[in-house]
Amino acid sequence: MVLVAPQTGIYPIRILYWQTTLGANLQFYTISPDGTTRVLVNDPNDSTALIAYRDSNRTAANGPYAAEVSPFPGSSGVASTIPITALLNDGLQTTVTLSSVSMSLNAVTASITKSKTGARTSVSYSPPPLRADPNNAVKLTYLDSGSVSHTNQWSFQIKLRASKGPQQTLTQCHKPANDI
Repeated sequence: MVLVAPQTGIYPIRILYWQTTLGANLQFYTISPDGTTRVLVNDPNDSTALIAYRDSNRTAANGPYAAEVSPFPGSSGVASTIPITALLNDGLQTTVTLSSVSMSLNAVTASITKSKTGARTSVSYSPPPLRADPNNAVKLTYLDSGSVSHTNQWSFQIKLRASKGPQQTLTQCHKPANDI
């Protein structure tokens, strides 16, 4: 799996690992921008190693976050009938304010369905399937219980559906046998 951090910040990462038989291992490392060097995360022998922490006391790291979005950011060939969904999880210190959740598709406010169950907020939008542009930019915004604004943006491309044009009816002309 490749993770890309588009800007400096705090990125929560969860690694789940298990094995049932045989030996296996897992390496968590960064790759230099030119792709030539791998550096293990938390490598005590390398001063360029990225440091990862188990927990953080920073408010930004403990606030609500987008746990899942669909369609997957950067994906292409997505069916135009697929809904756009997001799952927001409450943070350890603040929670998602349901009434503040909004979404836009290509800079147009979407009419979303949203609900909260426990610490999870589900958001869904079913866009019109006959969109003319395959490029789709989604913007999801919400406030947390501390009145801090959060924004998640991603894009994806759909397969364009052919719209049916005017129907044409073909009629067969039969000539009488004596005109042949």
